[in-house]
Amino acid sequence: MKIKKIFFSGDSFTWGQSIELENPNYIELLRSGDVTVKHNHGHYVGYQYSHFHDISSESNSIQHRINNRYSTLVSKHFDCIGYVNEFNGGSNFSNIEKIINFEKSKSKIDLVVIQLSYMLRDIETEYQRRAFSGIPHSNYENIEIFIDKVLPMWESIDTSELAKNNIPLSFLEIATKHAKIWSKKMILDVMKYFQNDYEKWWLFHYIPVYEKLIKNIEEISNNIAPVLLIGSWSNLDIDYEKKLPKELRLKLNSFKVKINGYENLYDYIENTKGADYTCSSLGLDKYLQNHHPTIKTHKEIAKSLISEIESRKLL
Repeated sequence: MKIKKIFFSGDSFTWGQSIELENPNYIELLRSGDVTVKHNHGHYVGYQYSHFHDISSESNSIQHRINNRYSTLVSKHFDCIGYVNEFNGGSNFSNIEKIINFEKSKSKIDLVVIQLSYMLRDIETEYQRRAFSGIPHSNYENIEIFIDKVLPMWESIDTSELAKNNIPLSFLEIATKHAKIWSKKMILDVMKYFQNDYEKWWLFHYIPVYEKLIKNIEEISNNIAPVLLIGSWSNLDIDYEKKLPKELRLKLNSFKVKINGYENLYDYIENTKGADYTCSSLGLDKYLQNHHPTIKTHKEIAKSLISEIESRKLL
């Protein structure tokens, strides 16, 4: 009988970040003070830096992570081969490219599971690809400055201040002091282009990125293997998913797997606060805490995936 194959594609949640923190050997290693990572600005000590555990993990904790992440639990249940990208992290578009490249170089995949990453990563990628060229804030000269300094500031803009046609002080200070290429006029040009509408500015970016994402998912589903989606862990993404055109939302939701009844990882984790479903609730040292899921959460994701795969008869 042919062995079935599942490709699991996602960011640090799929990779299994934080699972090692439930391994006593790894905690002892981190608390020993013997492991640090040199960085340009000093030394990083703590699990939250992705490159830190890449070099500090020992074999026992690595195997502990692999054994307990949801991809392994699902693969074992169906007696399948489960492929997981061994690089921690990733954007949605980069993860989709990995699926396509993998399928080209290997034998047929029977199922694809995509865990949605942070959409800002894809918006940045699209800026680098000049997808938003022609807009006042995306000329070639200042694009990198915009991505690094200005883009995040829009998250904290007070819409009431925008309505008065004022520039929030924090936004102006960052844009002009730290990114000198951004003048007050340029900021006003951006605001004018989007009619001082914070939501319009965000949807201008979110809609085409989601359109591209859904198109890619449909192509994978039609040409490679059926696709199941695990909804995002990002509050910003969830907010703007609700504001997408109805047709896009329906297409996106048709691929989604509910996690214990919740539409996405963010809602699931938010509604299980107080239990040990996220790493921050494990009672670890402050420098070890992060927002990634625990083994209990991975078990819940696996349980939901198994149920969906069986109900849709995908394997």
